[in-house]
Amino acid sequence: MDKRCKTIPAAWQSLLSSWVNSLKASGASNQTVRLRRAHIARFARAVIKPPLEIEANDVNSYLACRDWSRETRRAFVASFKNFCRFIERPELIESLPKVPAALPAPRPAPTDAYELALESASRRVRLMLRLAAELGLRRNEIAQINTSDLGEDLLGFSLMVHGKGGKIRFMPISADLMGELNRQANASGWVFPGNIDGHISANWAGKLIASALPGRWTAHTLRHRFATRAYSASDDLLAVSRLLGHASVATTQRYVATDAARLRKVASLAA
Repeated sequence: MDKRCKTIPAAWQSLLSSWVNSLKASGASNQTVRLRRAHIARFARAVIKPPLEIEANDVNSYLACRDWSRETRRAFVASFKNFCRFIERPELIESLPKVPAALPAPRPAPTDAYELALESASRRVRLMLRLAAELGLRRNEIAQINTSDLGEDLLGFSLMVHGKGGKIRFMPISADLMGELNRQANASGWVFPGNIDGHISANWAGKLIASALPGRWTAHTLRHRFATRAYSASDDLLAVSRLLGHASVATTQRYVATDAARLRKVASLAA
């Protein structure tokens, strides 16, 4: 049992447990359930009030004291809205602040940083780096790869990716990468075995990748690298969007860095 369960106030435990069960029943992915639960558990420990006595000011004060990024703040608000719907507190939802989505510039990891990481990383972390850079996988998608997800058809080898929200997509992979995935797996098929349903956590996968990369480059910047290189080679934004598992091409556009040479060429066409 998760040790953090012991620190949740008694008044919250029953409702929190029932809500988590409802998330699972609705088909939410394990990653989503863990994130949602963590958000509300932390809030419960901070407010020291039963859930049915929470007021709008309690939530706003809690948010005001958190030095969070915009995306983390948006994720908490989404979790809290879901919980409020479950406990039938619509008035709290109406009082929540609207957090606009961040629009960060693309930040693809440079080739020299990636190659340096490959040279110095262990075999296991090197495989994680390749999955992020060659396939553009998210850290949670990397963490939960099992050999049962590997397949072959007339066109070649493929990997079934378990994406955000439980969405499935298939990524074409090379024979070399297929072999590495099979060699790294344990007897149960987990490529990166751990204590989260048999595999490592997304957070740990992200930390291992980031620690292998120089500077402030991360697993997500390798995903940006994949998006940028794939689009540069193909000019097919829709295909890149599907490979990344994005619901919208607009999201993919935020991942793709357009190089100076391409911009100069396009500008010259209008001259």
